[in-house]
Amino acid sequence: MKAIFKNQVKAKAVGININSEKSDSLKKILEEFNVDYVSYDSSCGSQQIGYLCGFNGFSASDQSVEIDKEALLFSGMRSNILNGILDKMRKENIIVKLKAVVTEFNQKWTVSELLAELEKEHNIMNGGRKNGKE
Repeated sequence: MKAIFKNQVKAKAVGININSEKSDSLKKILEEFNVDYVSYDSSCGSQQIGYLCGFNGFSASDQSVEIDKEALLFSGMRSNILNGILDKMRKENIIVKLKAVVTEFNQKWTVSELLAELEKEHNIMNGGRKNGKE
């Protein structure tokens, strides 16, 4: 899958609500693959994904919505790079359960909306029912 946006120059990973120790480990891996890393704290729930990725046409929300999940978003990278990053994360036991590739469809979603969808999909993929509940 190739999700590269015209207004984005370099591949980027966005950490959401990831602690500093894990962020430092992620930065080292991402540097190996020439991928920029930015992180946001738990108050970013009302921000649109496109804003967090630095896309043109997006601006910061005035609202602060707290989130309690961590997530990692990947933007503008080829599948071989993404697979390499994920393999390295597995080898180094860096676990972020909720991960997504930024697309033209989800870049307009807020972090809260995306995390709710990712959590539902994660639960389904890991033995939950269709509604995401066990």
